[in-house]
Amino acid sequence: MSVEFVALIRAICKTAETAAQRNGGRLPVPLVMELNECANIVRWPELPSVYSFYGSMGIILNSYFQSRAQAIDAFGKDGWQTLWDAVATRVFGGGSGDDDFLRSLAALIGEHDEINYGSSTGKDGHQSTSTNTRKVNTLDIAALGSLPEWRAIVFSSKCRPVMVNTVPWFRDKTLTTTINRTPTRTPSLAPAQIPVPDDTIAAEVAAHD
Repeated sequence: MSVEFVALIRAICKTAETAAQRNGGRLPVPLVMELNECANIVRWPELPSVYSFYGSMGIILNSYFQSRAQAIDAFGKDGWQTLWDAVATRVFGGGSGDDDFLRSLAALIGEHDEINYGSSTGKDGHQSTSTNTRKVNTLDIAALGSLPEWRAIVFSSKCRPVMVNTVPWFRDKTLTTTINRTPTRTPSLAPAQIPVPDDTIAAEVAAHD
């Protein structure tokens, strides 16, 4: 972890916070902070608490963790819970073996009705059908722990959880073309001409020194 890097992130956020306050409480152009490997390099103790109000100021924080245990190690159990509860959108990309965490996600995803149909034939040859409905978890712990590659579950405060197919940048032709495009060279400017004093002026300066 780089102390200097944490200080830089904090300074940027605090500067944006001041600018938002001077603009009526919100930045005219949102500031988006992509905090990758957050638990390793952005151990800013105030981070969980600022999540609760930075969004309303136009300061968008996106934090990425490898696991819940890693986040708890960085910010403490209360800090992690504060952060998790404050965010408007949470994304789970699989790969976790934390049963308690997976169980909580399964509860957030909820249940759905599973309908089973049956039929039977009586002695008199009459056939009857029956319907049985029961509640089952939409995704259980095993399914969440072994999500297919490039699948993710998105939890939003404005809708029910949904499963999405993610597209990595290297499979996005438009994005890869933009990234790999050779940058246009900016014509270099001729160096500024600095006047050189003649011997008389130079001698006068030297004499007065």
